[in-house]
Amino acid sequence: DIGTLILFLIFLKLLYQPMRDLSKLAALASTAGSGAERIQEVLDQAQEVKDSPIPGPYTGPQRFRGEITFEDVWMSYVPGQPVLKGINLHLSPGRRIALVGLSGGGKTTLVKLISRFYNIQQGAIKIDGVDTRLYPLDVLRNNVSMVLQDSVLFEGTIRENIAMGRPGASMEQIVDVAKKANIHETIMNLPEGYDTTVREQGKNFSGGQRQRIAIARALLRDAPILILDEPTAALDVESEAEVMHALDQLVVNRTVIVISHRLSTLGNVDEILVLKQGLIAERGSYKHLKELRGIFANLLAEQNRYSAEGAGNKSILRSAFQEVPTGVMAPPVHGGKGNQPGWQPQPQTPQGPMKEARVLIELDGKVVGERRLDKPLITIGRQQGSDVCVPNQRISRLHARIRYENNTWVIDDAESLNGIIYQGTRIERLALTNGDQIYLAPKAVLHYQTRE
Repeated sequence: DIGTLILFLIFLKLLYQPMRDLSKLAALASTAGSGAERIQEVLDQAQEVKDSPIPGPYTGPQRFRGEITFEDVWMSYVPGQPVLKGINLHLSPGRRIALVGLSGGGKTTLVKLISRFYNIQQGAIKIDGVDTRLYPLDVLRNNVSMVLQDSVLFEGTIRENIAMGRPGASMEQIVDVAKKANIHETIMNLPEGYDTTVREQGKNFSGGQRQRIAIARALLRDAPILILDEPTAALDVESEAEVMHALDQLVVNRTVIVISHRLSTLGNVDEILVLKQGLIAERGSYKHLKELRGIFANLLAEQNRYSAEGAGNKSILRSAFQEVPTGVMAPPVHGGKGNQPGWQPQPQTPQGPMKEARVLIELDGKVVGERRLDKPLITIGRQQGSDVCVPNQRISRLHARIRYENNTWVIDDAESLNGIIYQGTRIERLALTNGDQIYLAPKAVLHYQTRE
């Protein structure tokens, strides 16, 4: 009868809904499991720098004056391949210097050593006359602010992102630094003001707005040492002008280190250091280096010609860096294979059979695996499904790939956390030649060999 039918349909609905929910839970569990694996990769990373053992509690100053000294500093990511070679440098409190040179010269490595992101192999780095290894990491890093080329914003509100510079800061302090960073009016024009939601990585803000929020955060932190790593490199002219105005407020009464490729903007720094292959090749004021007619003068002239003629940036800078006039002392430039970071061969259908090659995996000085390159795409990672499985906690699930392109085997970084290192430099992509050694991790080496 009709009553039985209705009752049956009701029970059917009650039974069907939990089944639908169960299928959704299965999909959710799969997604959560994938995310958990990635989180576990981060948790598995060994801490590279730890507090040095110091007897008793720290009783030194909580705020530094900002005096920085490098004494014969040597640093290498890979044993035997130094990135910095005997750096000697002294910055008085409140002094401003600029680091210039081609990518891979050691500029970013040098500034990262101030906060002890890495340990050095030789020499000493001192702040206010004390070796940085004797400071607790939290005290050391609370005294250093960094504004990077791509500033990081987190999910939350604008107020919360600025307040990360000093947890517990009052609203008046946040507004004050926002005004100095030239971002207050922009924030107030938003419907929710300082409570406006910031999406992941600040994707709902322009590059200039993200940079000014980051500058406000650095102002609130009020650290005596400030590091600026190409803070305006990715901005348009209008945004750059706004950010530069904000930076004028930030650098007051601080020890400042600027990394910049725009040499014409460095007229107001106290000293410019030209780094080349881990060495200080030239140093002096803007005027002195311009008159020296060395590396800096060549770079400046070529940049001015690029601005006027619209010529290719990368090749001009590289030729300027290598072609030093007679009489100017500079370390020799070693020939390369044209496989610097960012270099990419153009895809091409392979002609004929693939080049016979193999890779050997070395862990802790012992070869633990071998793989012949017998297909166009070879994956390298920690998981068992990888073509080349490397059982090491510093290796990501999908760490790198080897492809056959342009009749050449090419390795590129996939989703690694620590990156891949070639000749002491982190790379994104590299055309392999016989005998190349690629460091997948500090004690994990990939050897590439071809049949000669």
